[in-house]
Amino acid sequence: MKKLFVMGAYGCGNRGDDAILQSICELFPDWEIWASNGRYCDVSDFLPVKTVSCRLNEGFSASVLLSMIKDAFIIMGRIAKSDALMFGGGSLIHDLTPYNLPFMYFWHIFAKILHKKVFYFSIGIGPLNTNFGQWISKKVLCSADGLFVRDNRGLELCQQLGIQNVELTSDAAFAVTKKNQCRKETIKQLGLTEKEYFCVTASQWFQSANFWKKDSMDFSKETENFAKCIVAVAEQLKQPLVFVPTVMHDYSLGEELKRLMPEQNFRIAPGDLNCKAMAEIIENSSFLLGVRMHSIICAARQGVPFLTLIYDEKVSQLLKRLDMEQYSLPLETVTPEAVRGCVDEVLNDQEEIITLLRARSAVLGKKVFRSRDIVLSLVSETV
Repeated sequence: MKKLFVMGAYGCGNRGDDAILQSICELFPDWEIWASNGRYCDVSDFLPVKTVSCRLNEGFSASVLLSMIKDAFIIMGRIAKSDALMFGGGSLIHDLTPYNLPFMYFWHIFAKILHKKVFYFSIGIGPLNTNFGQWISKKVLCSADGLFVRDNRGLELCQQLGIQNVELTSDAAFAVTKKNQCRKETIKQLGLTEKEYFCVTASQWFQSANFWKKDSMDFSKETENFAKCIVAVAEQLKQPLVFVPTVMHDYSLGEELKRLMPEQNFRIAPGDLNCKAMAEIIENSSFLLGVRMHSIICAARQGVPFLTLIYDEKVSQLLKRLDMEQYSLPLETVTPEAVRGCVDEVLNDQEEIITLLRARSAVLGKKVFRSRDIVLSLVSETV
C-alpha cells in the first residue's frame, strides 16, 4: 500500500479545507493517508485518514511554537515513511505572514532531501507581495514533481515568476460527486425538507483583507446590512432559511444575524458539523445566498442555483470557471435592492443555471481526476 502525507489546514475549523481532504481520500482510496490536523476537530472521526497534530494555521504564539517543535519530529517521521508529500489545496502559498512560506517550504525541502515526490494539489497561490516571497516560491516550486493550481490567478502568478512546471486544474472538492453522504440525517435533524429551504453562508470578517485586523474592527454596520439583504431573499423565496457556518468562526455571526431577524424562520446549522454534513445541507436546499467559496462548490456540484456575494478574489476566480459571474455582487457595496434584482435574475434563469452548473462542475471535476492520474503515474515510477 502506498503512503501519502497530506499537509493542509485540516481540523482547523474550516469545513472547506476539510472538504479538500475528503476529496483527496476519495481520489486515492487504496493509499494509506496521513494528514496534518489542527486542534479544533479530528478529521479522522469522519474521514479515512490518520492524523498528526499541526497548529501553525492558528497563528503564531508561544504555545503554537512549542507545539510545532514537538510535532515537527512526528511529521518528519511520517514523511520519511511516505511515498509522497502533498500540499492539499486551500490558500496555502502566500506571504501574508512572515512565517507561512518558510514553514511550507521547509517540508518541501525536507521531503526532497529524502528523495520523496512532492505535489501541490489543487493549490491556491497568492498573494505573493514581497520580493522574498516571490524569490523563494520560484526556487522551491520549480522543484515540485507536480504543481496543480486551482485557478487562473495562481497560474498567471507562476508564469510571471518563470515557474514552468505548473498546470491549471480546479478545486479538489469538485471531485466529490456523491450526494447525501450523511444519508440525509443532517437535514432530518434540523427538521428540513429537501428543496423547501434556502441556505446562507457568510464570512465573519466580510472582506478577506480584514482577517488580520478582525479583532480590532467593528462589523456592526456590515452585519445589519447583510441581515437586510437576507430578509430581501427570504421575502422572495418565502422559505425558511438555514445559516451554514462553513468556518467555525462564522457561527457567532449566524447568532447575531438571527437576533437581527426575529420575524424570520431562521435556523443555524450546528457549529460542530463536518464537511460532509455541510455539503448535505447545501445540496438539498433550493437556493444559496453564498459568500464562502466551498459552499458555492457544494451548491454547484448538485446544480443548486445561487447568488454569490464576493468577499475574496478566490471567489471571483471560481465564478469565472463556473460561468456564473453575472449572478454575483461585491459584498462591500451590496444593498437589499441589488440583491432583490439579482435573485429575480437567478430565479428567471433557474433551469439554465441548473444545467450550466452541472456541466461546468463535471468539467472541473475531470480536471481534478486528471491531476490525480498524473500523481499516480509519477509515484508509480519510483515504486
